Amino acid sequence: MRILISISILVLILDQISKSIIKNSMHLHQSIEIIKDIFYITYVKNSGISFGMLGNIESELKRWLLVVIIGSAIVLIAYYWFTHKSENLFYNMGCGMILGGALGNFFDRLFIGKVIDFIDIGYKNFRWPVFNIADTFISTGIGVLLFYLFFIRKEKI
Repeated sequence: MRILISISILVLILDQISKSIIKNSMHLHQSIEIIKDIFYITYVKNSGISFGMLGNIESELKRWLLVVIIGSAIVLIAYYWFTHKSENLFYNMGCGMILGGALGNFFDRLFIGKVIDFIDIGYKNFRWPVFNIADTFISTGIGVLLFYLFFIRKEKI
């Protein structure tokens, strides 16, 4: 349990600190080139879900619906972890990364109505939607959890 909580808190802190730095040191839509044509730090606010999906729909109803959905997902992640406890490092790391990332984006959505995104990668005009540290840990955590489920876990799914 310590690993799950420690990783969740670490991810949440890294996410919130990185977003605070971006928010306090850049102007909205400002972009800083890190690696020409490949990697930029671009400050945007995403009212949609992961990687900008549903971002073109502006509505308070959507905001609060997403708060409820993300809050429910956090509860389900915690429930899953508690009902399928394992001492396996991969299991606890994966769940911790997902939980910490979900909490990071949940707090943004709850307190500012949008999620701060800033990691902008691609090649020239072929860009991935701008994302953040929380999104990175959620995606990585899913990969780690899938690795655990398919290659390490002894019981059948």
